[in-house]
Amino acid sequence: FIIPLDNRGEWYRYHHLFQGLLQQRLSVEMTPDQIANLHRKASAWFDEQGLLDEALHHALKAGDLDLAARLMIAGLRDVINREDRLTLERWLKLLPEELIQQQPGLMMIRAWALQFSWRLDLQAQLLQQIEELLEAGGGASLPADELQFLRGQILGLRAQQAYFNNQPMLAIEFCQQVLALLPPSWTFVRGGAMLFLGMSMQASDQALEAERLLLAEYESCGDKTDVYALLLLRSLAFIYLKTGQLDQTRRIAQVQLQGATNRRIRIMQNWADWFLGVLCYHRNEVQSCAQHFSQIVKNRYSAQVSTYRDAVAGLALIHQIQGESSEAWRMVESISQFDLQQRGSEDKRTCSLRARLMLLQGDLEGASHWADAFTGPPPDQPFMWLEEPQVTRVRILVARGSDADLRLALKNLGVLDEIADRTYNTRYKIEILALHALALDALGETSAANIELKQALDLAHPGGFIRVFVDLGVPMQEMLCRLAKQDHFAETIRHILAAFPEDDVNLVGSKSTARYPSLGISTLAEPLTTRELEVLVLLRGPLSIKEIALKLNISYATARRHTINIYGKLGVNQRWNAVAKAEELNILPPR
Repeated sequence: FIIPLDNRGEWYRYHHLFQGLLQQRLSVEMTPDQIANLHRKASAWFDEQGLLDEALHHALKAGDLDLAARLMIAGLRDVINREDRLTLERWLKLLPEELIQQQPGLMMIRAWALQFSWRLDLQAQLLQQIEELLEAGGGASLPADELQFLRGQILGLRAQQAYFNNQPMLAIEFCQQVLALLPPSWTFVRGGAMLFLGMSMQASDQALEAERLLLAEYESCGDKTDVYALLLLRSLAFIYLKTGQLDQTRRIAQVQLQGATNRRIRIMQNWADWFLGVLCYHRNEVQSCAQHFSQIVKNRYSAQVSTYRDAVAGLALIHQIQGESSEAWRMVESISQFDLQQRGSEDKRTCSLRARLMLLQGDLEGASHWADAFTGPPPDQPFMWLEEPQVTRVRILVARGSDADLRLALKNLGVLDEIADRTYNTRYKIEILALHALALDALGETSAANIELKQALDLAHPGGFIRVFVDLGVPMQEMLCRLAKQDHFAETIRHILAAFPEDDVNLVGSKSTARYPSLGISTLAEPLTTRELEVLVLLRGPLSIKEIALKLNISYATARRHTINIYGKLGVNQRWNAVAKAEELNILPPR
């Protein structure tokens, strides 16, 4: 009647027919209240054995929601220690909303579920509700240790909010309180406190002190591959990345990756791959970058949402760099679908990525639609990600190049520059200076532009930043060519110029005799379709993409997609380059 489940004679299950017989007898011989009491006893036994899911199952079978709630609150520490978002979300579905709203501990479960899905806007509102509930007496009936642990968790999430609001001193204060309130068994929350303590110290000009603190704490860890130790490494990697120390970032991220892989902590593996992917992108190590970002996309269901979003953005940019326009758009559509499934609308970074890709592919009109709608001053937030909407908006304004656009770009850059200076963010300071130089140069202020560009090169040289300049295209290429002839920047600039996608007659040491090397028709990987050829002919004229769509009686999106395909097949990224290439290949009919 019973079947063994192990080789030690400890675990068995009933044969399913015998189980059915016993359950039938149970329902006949015992009252519902007696059956519920049996479920409570089973729940208590499973809880004593550390089998929380089974304990919850029997508590719910008993109809005892208060018992189920107590089990969840008591088990929260272990669930967040392993960053198990799915379990948190499953728990919340088992309880009625009225009960969740009455208990601060249950609302804290929701706060952590929002943390792991990176819905920090909703989380901030929820933390406010929890604090109001506690102030109104909701914590009076809680045991002292439970109330203490609850306050420690709230402070941990408040520290994160303070950091993302560029309030590093407040974040430091909160982190120190978390470490005082929570014992070592709360490894994830304490590790998070150390993470934001280190990052906040760096953002308040205490990078060296933060580095010493984190390294000393890491050395003291008995297990250097647990969640706490890996969070210390993550904080170090952030500090090195923000301060432009890419060699140190690589070293720490590789240690983090090895430790997380050995312990099979997938979310930490994804973070390590993110650091490695970002630094490889900055150094123009395209293949390695793609490998690291692909790992995150492959493991997207166990990745933190922002690392996944950035990995998709990185892969889209790499596909564009390699001339694979359709693959680049496929990545954008994948993150768009992800947003719609998770949030019901696109995240602002997804919209920004789409506009950035349009810009890179020469669709300035399409990119401008987004930039013009993305109004308002830049918010006071730290720059962390590969795709930052405020920076992409400036790229588009500079590319449009009217005096009004350039003045607005300079105004926004002034705000971004102040934030980067105040938070000691060398990584983004380089890009802000480079964009500032482009805008000034476009306004004819050559001397001021050269000063800004020299500062950018000074900051970029120690870390080996390349891509930040190459992504700004031909205008930056031309500025670097002029500057290379002047002084000690020549060698650094030559290294950057070598990464631009095409030789130019104006480049120092270039042997090319034409901007676009001669290609025969047979070298096209895929011939133009009849409709693409029609679009290409119209691209030669003065019509906008929208006007071309009207003339051909097709939608604007379809016309834009045809232009993207044309650019990809011709190996260019701008409208007039496509026309020039087509004329060189004798694809276009005579005028």
